[in-house]
Order: sequence, then C-alpha cells, then structure tokens
Amino acid sequence: MSLKEIRESARASGYKGYRADAIAKADNLHEPRRSQVLREIREQAMRELNNDVSLYREFARKLARHRVAGEDSGPDRECADVHVSISLKHNHIYNEFAHLIVLDDLLNKQGDLFDF
Repeated sequence: MSLKEIRESARASGYKGYRADAIAKADNLHEPRRSQVLREIREQAMRELNNDVSLYREFARKLARHRVAGEDSGPDRECADVHVSISLKHNHIYNEFAHLIVLDDLLNKQGDLFDF
C-alpha cells in the first residue's frame, strides 16, 4: 500500500490510535499548556512516522527482491520474515497517521484561554 492509501484508510476508519487516551488527556488541559503538550505529542508522532516510513520502504524493497527471487511460493509463502516486517511497519504507520489526524484536528481548534 502507498502511504497515501494508509493515511486515507486511517482517516476513513475513525481510529484514533493507541495514544488516544494521552491525546484526550492533553486536550483537556488549560491553554497554553494544552497546545504545548499536543504539539509535543505531534512532534513525537512525526519523528516515529518518519522512522517507520524509512523502514517500510526498506522492507518494500526487500519484499520486491524476495518476489523476484521466487521465494514467494510454497506453503510458507505468506509467513516469511519480510512479510511480518512490512506488516508491522504498516501498522505502525497506520497508528501514527491516526494520531496525526486527531492531533491536527485538535490543534486547529482554539482552546478557551479564560476557562469560561
């Protein structure tokens, strides 16, 4: 899957990622702390996404070589290490996109500065 397809799949599902509780807790803070913590979580999610994307691309190249070498045949064709690796990276990317979608939505909303 392309990164765009993974992102749109996360968006369409409405999934909020495994950090949903931490994000909700940060969203309940008072400004300006709320925005600061949400930005920190977003920066961490972006760092992890960039790392995961790099590894995902590496595993995609390995999978292509694996297929060209004809190693995708036989009874264990879908359980090779390269398949497990790329599926795990896909899931990590899916989670980070889910976090970023939620975070961007929350950061686009101005919190109440005066607690009214």
